[in-house]
Amino acid sequence: MRQKIDINALSGSDKEKASALLREIAVLRRLKKDAAPEQQEELQQEIWELVAHVNNVINGGKEIIKTINNN
Repeated sequence: MRQKIDINALSGSDKEKASALLREIAVLRRLKKDAAPEQQEELQQEIWELVAHVNNVINGGKEIIKTINNN
């Protein structure tokens, strides 16, 4: 399930942090598509770490685990 993120609902530095993290996730996802199988797992782990960080920024530091579609 893909989580839709409305970064416009954030303000100031939170909006900037979330935007930067989402851009980085997008880059890693593109790299993952072209990566060798052994590199894909490492890239996926980095993506999950960034997703968790975005969730923390959006939710004010609350630890929330979301299931996302990795396509």
